[in-house]
Amino acid sequence: MIRTPTRSTGVRLEWVDAAKGMSILLVVAHHAVWFLQHSGQAPAAVVMANEALASLRMPLFFLASGLLAAGPLAAPWRVVLHKRVAFFLYLYAIWTIIRFTFFATVVPPEVDPDAPPTRSGWCWRCCCPARACGSCTRSPCSPW
Repeated sequence: MIRTPTRSTGVRLEWVDAAKGMSILLVVAHHAVWFLQHSGQAPAAVVMANEALASLRMPLFFLASGLLAAGPLAAPWRVVLHKRVAFFLYLYAIWTIIRFTFFATVVPPEVDPDAPPTRSGWCWRCCCPARACGSCTRSPCSPW
């Protein structure tokens, strides 16, 4: 018999965790290869492999995350802001300080980590539609 995970049992779906972990590692590898490529140090085979995985990284992550999004989407705004946004905003602030300190002190000035336009807008492009979907599911005319 297949046991359906619920909030009360605390059972985790291992394949979802593995898929999210793999996609995160692929994103880290992508950024490392991108940096090496733009500094002229990446082998052509590694660049080709990185490009071949381009259509897998983020869709896999969002698919795996979307499977577990029902709880946060159904939660009230206050809970989401307190438990999800505030915590990650704190981590984002710490990481920003570490990153800018590192690039200001360790990395030579001729290496520009922000050569392409910054990609910080992805966060808004990801979380705003998710919250909009959550708001729609609570409306009286929602089909869900």
